[in-house]
Amino acid sequence: MKRFAWSAFGMMACLALVWFFFIRIPPAEPGSGRGADAFCLDLLAKKSHREALSWVSESNAGDFRTVGEQSPAESLKIVKRLYTNGAKKVWAVDLEIYPGEGQSTNILIVELPDQKELRANLFLLEARCAASGGFDPVSDDGQHYMFLYKFKLPLHF
Repeated sequence: MKRFAWSAFGMMACLALVWFFFIRIPPAEPGSGRGADAFCLDLLAKKSHREALSWVSESNAGDFRTVGEQSPAESLKIVKRLYTNGAKKVWAVDLEIYPGEGQSTNILIVELPDQKELRANLFLLEARCAASGGFDPVSDDGQHYMFLYKFKLPLHF
């Protein structure tokens, strides 16, 4: 009986730690998304960029295309998920080119839809991506663009 109690306690403690470190997402700070449009448009004006789905789909064994530290397959999954959840357009921005190897980016810019439900889905994904990089989520302040930076693919993506 004591063994059962200790194993149940251990399991509960492990679940609590997993929730605290990997699942819990802090609430967005009101107004945190207000500067996103100007920032994103400035990046698109000044940095190299491509539409993300076509760019990442060009990946092959001798010329990879990746988003951050993800594999080409995971990168494709990320971009497809953004489109599935309502993104009007997704750009891979500030492309890093490695001659003879491929290309990579740490920045995705998402053009947001007008529909409330679709926006909510995308902001939930943004919160998960932000949490994976140690950042706080941004609030939906009616902005037209979303900035995703240096994130790792969450386990539940």
